[in-house]
Amino acid sequence: AFGPRARMDALLALRRAARAWPPLAPLRSAAVPDAVEPAAEEIAELLGPASRALAATGVQVHWPKELARKLTARAVIGPDGSDGDSADRDGGGDGRRGRTVSDTPSLLSADALLSFDWRFALGDRKLSREELDRLAEAGR
Repeated sequence: AFGPRARMDALLALRRAARAWPPLAPLRSAAVPDAVEPAAEEIAELLGPASRALAATGVQVHWPKELARKLTARAVIGPDGSDGDSADRDGGGDGRRGRTVSDTPSLLSADALLSFDWRFALGDRKLSREELDRLAEAGR
């Protein structure tokens, strides 16, 4: 079992964590501090600065395995803009990457076959480059 100070130590740790990340504050007034439902923006904070602030107080952020299983990556091969995104994302070249002489998109051109872009998603939601960077940083 736990020692005589276990409850007090847990409450002190919760107080430090709530100071580091205010969305945890409702747990301090709960009779049994067992769960909190943060807003989407607050969850996004846990990918970056909030996670580091909590770690500084000794609280580690762990993501549920079921959430991690929904993170997918895929390579998109083809001319820029072939998946509905803006054309010429790389900002270089003459904007004809993956096109034939008639300027019709060709998936079999040499440029298109050698050009690919990674797409990441969490479930059905595509992740932006910024969100992916925050996820990577949170894992360090």
